[in-house]
Amino acid sequence: MDAWQVLILDTDADARRTLASYLGSRGYRVAAAATAAELWRQLERRSVDVYVVDLRAFDDPAAALGRLRGMTRAAIIVGDGADECLGRILALEMGADDALTLPLLPRELLARIRGFQRRALAARNGDDVDYAFDGWLFRPAQHRLIGPGRDVQRLTRGECALLQLLAAAPRKLMSRARLLQVVNPATEATTARSIDVVVARLRRKLGAARALITVERGLGYRLDCEVSCQPSVPEPGDAGNRYPA
Repeated sequence: MDAWQVLILDTDADARRTLASYLGSRGYRVAAAATAAELWRQLERRSVDVYVVDLRAFDDPAAALGRLRGMTRAAIIVGDGADECLGRILALEMGADDALTLPLLPRELLARIRGFQRRALAARNGDDVDYAFDGWLFRPAQHRLIGPGRDVQRLTRGECALLQLLAAAPRKLMSRARLLQVVNPATEATTARSIDVVVARLRRKLGAARALITVERGLGYRLDCEVSCQPSVPEPGDAGNRYPA
């Protein structure tokens, strides 16, 4: 993967240095800011792929996040106190791509950033990416989910879209609202509750591996395992083998 530019806004100097050093040692180009004013200045002169934002740096976090989301299409990861769950939920609703509890753990942050990179790769290649996880192979272009025993589960459009979003960002919590954006509203979902129905169908198709799709009640779902992605290679008989909802 190409080296990504990460901009870290953290009010804690030690945490800021630790995160910058850790990500830098993993090949990322890292810039840091201690205040909101520094963030805005750096935004004007840098091309950034991921913003890591401490919500405590803002007088009005919701307004600041809305401003940032309006200025960039880069991934935004926010951090807030352990007792500020409501703030993290609001951040997701305002456009953040992920929300974590402070202090941020370097390894967890790295995993989330790598998830965004995989998601970006999948977006560039469209359906021409397959995902492998826990012995399963997910082939979005063919709407197929192939189990460890090579048994094939056929997915509806909605199931495929939902699983593709989860697989492209493993261990990242996806809100029901975000999932609603990718699942075909005409045939799969008109309310947040109906996302639960699509997830239930996917879990049934995963069988004994159903626990890989985990839920945070009131927040959303994640695919809670390591995922690798690879270019999709057509198999004999793949042509035209797409399955409608």
